Amino acid sequence: MKRCMALVWLVVLLTAGTGCSAFMHGYTTNIALNRYLLVRKEPQTSGYRRLEYIQWYRSSIKDFIGYHGSPDFIYEFKAYNDRPGLRLYYTKKNLVYIFVERNWEPDSMFFVEQRPLTEFESQVYAQLLEGNEVRLEQDGSANERQPFSSGTNTTSSAAGSRR
Repeated sequence: MKRCMALVWLVVLLTAGTGCSAFMHGYTTNIALNRYLLVRKEPQTSGYRRLEYIQWYRSSIKDFIGYHGSPDFIYEFKAYNDRPGLRLYYTKKNLVYIFVERNWEPDSMFFVEQRPLTEFESQVYAQLLEGNEVRLEQDGSANERQPFSSGTNTTSSAAGSRR
């Protein structure tokens, strides 16, 4: 009986560890959707935390970032068939890596495209560095807001036109 209970507790603990990452990934998805997020470890940004949740949930992204390093900013979106998509922006390399989920399985996210940053995306990055939040609305237009976390920037300027 004790042996059976120990096995049950082991399964519960292992499931709880995996379940927490899946929960945090899912819980923060709607907050991150259609929003450009700056990724900084120090001081830690919401983009950094979101990227950690993504990596805990999606080993393919964790492996990619393990090889290429952390991106400067990220963008999550809904792709075809309403599947989640992710863009990883590397400004020093002037590259964007795009991933899309194939099906409901966490490890089904696959590499779709590599391309240079657009002028709009470079302007978005500049706005993020100033502490502004940039989010795309459903019609694709940019909506710039002040950061939802603490920040000192109190002014806002246009993010530029979209290409």
